[in-house]
Amino acid sequence: MSRERASLSRRQLLGSVGGVGALGGASGLGTWALFEDGETFTGSLAAGAVGVTLDCDGCTTASDGSVSFDFADLGPGDRGVETFTVSADANPMRVWLRTNCPAPVDPLGDAVELRLFHDGDCEGPAAGTAAYPADGSWVSLNEFRTALRGGLRLDHRDAEACLDGTLCLDFEYRLPDDATWAAALSTDLTFEVVAEQCRHVPEDGVASPFPPADCPELDCPDCVDLGKLEVEGDLLMPGVYEFDELYAPFDDGTTYALEVLTATNKADDAEEETVCVSFRLLAGESGDGLAESNAPAICSVAVKGGPLTATYDVAPPSTRTRGEVCTVAQDGDTAPGGLPAISNLVVSVCDDGEDGDGPGDDCSACPSADGEGERITQATFGYTGPDDVDVVFGQQSSGGSSGDDAQVTGVEDGDSFTVSLGSSGRPDFVVSVADGDASTDLSVPAQSDPSVLHTSCSQVFAVGMELVDDIDNPTYRLTVESALNAAGESLCEVSD
Repeated sequence: MSRERASLSRRQLLGSVGGVGALGGASGLGTWALFEDGETFTGSLAAGAVGVTLDCDGCTTASDGSVSFDFADLGPGDRGVETFTVSADANPMRVWLRTNCPAPVDPLGDAVELRLFHDGDCEGPAAGTAAYPADGSWVSLNEFRTALRGGLRLDHRDAEACLDGTLCLDFEYRLPDDATWAAALSTDLTFEVVAEQCRHVPEDGVASPFPPADCPELDCPDCVDLGKLEVEGDLLMPGVYEFDELYAPFDDGTTYALEVLTATNKADDAEEETVCVSFRLLAGESGDGLAESNAPAICSVAVKGGPLTATYDVAPPSTRTRGEVCTVAQDGDTAPGGLPAISNLVVSVCDDGEDGDGPGDDCSACPSADGEGERITQATFGYTGPDDVDVVFGQQSSGGSSGDDAQVTGVEDGDSFTVSLGSSGRPDFVVSVADGDASTDLSVPAQSDPSVLHTSCSQVFAVGMELVDDIDNPTYRLTVESALNAAGESLCEVSD
């Protein structure tokens, strides 16, 4: 990659604020120092002085002592390199680098990829050795920030115990070509550096001065149906669409909408029909008040097309889909021309129930203690068995299958997936696993009629309940990990 700074456009790297602040105090005979751009700080004990200088192309000094790179308006295929130097001006030193934590939901941080190099001759990443990851591979910005939050030792490499002279670091980043969904996003990366002198301070027992990684994670105990968007005329163009129906507890006056980012259409009798879309979730007041920052994180999307519903988990949960979600064809055709048009989208989001109305409150038994029945409308299953299978939930009618099925494709051993089980029609589902050309029905031993999965709560439905092909020696196993009834309440676990 070229290191010409002219290749770093404003669109690729909007700017940086920076600096480094001072961390006072000493440990043993070591002197701690943080750096400021273009300035030298010295401190002295009996062991001698520590002087360090930080230089960074395009950086400016900030009063809080950090060097930050802001990413915004990146397009697929954009990439760049930023270089900064750490110089030991007086005595050899130990140097650590750490980053800021990612936000619990940061879609661009999931998409942007990066790697960090030690560049001994300051000639660019191609001439350097990998600092992180150690194998020189790419990792997401969110992974990078989480991993380096507890500090990365910079000087201890290639049998060199301490930094004596100048160290160049090359930070290389890119937005992959297929990240077309990562539009209108921004995020940042902040570096903080600390140094300790090496003279007369033994290497044994040296540890990072930074505390262990403390980055918060998104709490998503329940994945709850938010609302349904009906597709008018089988066509979705890029733009904002408010939901046609909102489910409790989200029908509280807040406006929720989907902004379609990309769409794949097929021609049908000279008319275009949408078969795949990517989108982001907006929330707030109707009109100009809608914003992605106000929206809860999407954890699942159900795409209805023809008689089948395809369910996509969004993991980790985000305010937008990572790429397009599509309908599925009954014959297994995955080409756009063979897919049915999208008839509706059902979006599910993370909800912790802290407002007292959501599914994070006390669990609900199915059947309930007072004998009242509730329809199960959504369940998350964990799968154990051979890889790359399709799981089909066939809703039954009085004459057999209703043809209104939910299908999850490409399921691997250890995967979890969420299925919408409908709020209307018969509550019985025949659950089968398609493995190549073979299809195997699963039974539900906990229910009185094990041949079907019954969802009306006249039969047992609980977390931990299993669906298997063979009770004694199952090849395929589905385990209920969570489930919601029509009131949006979480189901209880299997009782002994």
